[in-house]
Amino acid sequence: MNEKKVLLSMFLTVVLLYSCNKKESKSKPNSDPVIDLFKKNLIETKIGGSNLYISLPTNYKIEENLGPDFKVYHFKHIDTNSVQNLSGGFYLGYHPSEFAPDNDDCKTEFSESEVFNKQRKWRIYDCNGEFSMQSIIINESNEIWNEKIHAFGNATTKNDLDKLMKIYSTLNKK
Repeated sequence: MNEKKVLLSMFLTVVLLYSCNKKESKSKPNSDPVIDLFKKNLIETKIGGSNLYISLPTNYKIEENLGPDFKVYHFKHIDTNSVQNLSGGFYLGYHPSEFAPDNDDCKTEFSESEVFNKQRKWRIYDCNGEFSMQSIIINESNEIWNEKIHAFGNATTKNDLDKLMKIYSTLNKK
């Protein structure tokens, strides 16, 4: 009888350990090696005259547009004749506003990713397989002129959308 209790106890322990490990693996976000490699190959780039930096693919550039009390930066592929799988930008200023979807058929979803070492909520529009994303972030840098950041981007596939999230996760202050 004691032998049965020991075996039952061992069996239950193994089942319990297996179920705990299974729960842990479910709670961890899946890592995509292609996206991780993409992030490792990004190059840190200073954003205009600000104290902000973002890491971009080697064949991308940032263009600056100045307004009376704001700045807008766009990043895109250097070769404008090439296929633009992803592009993005951000507004730095006082009064950001979100973009509306391209049409009424677009589906809206939400996702989270890290920006400035905090989880941020992104609004994502899926317009028949063309994706756009955006988030308005309070800039905690104590620079009055860029109090808010409206980050936005466009992608042609879900994979490119994931790459945009990785690019924005590199946004930092120095």
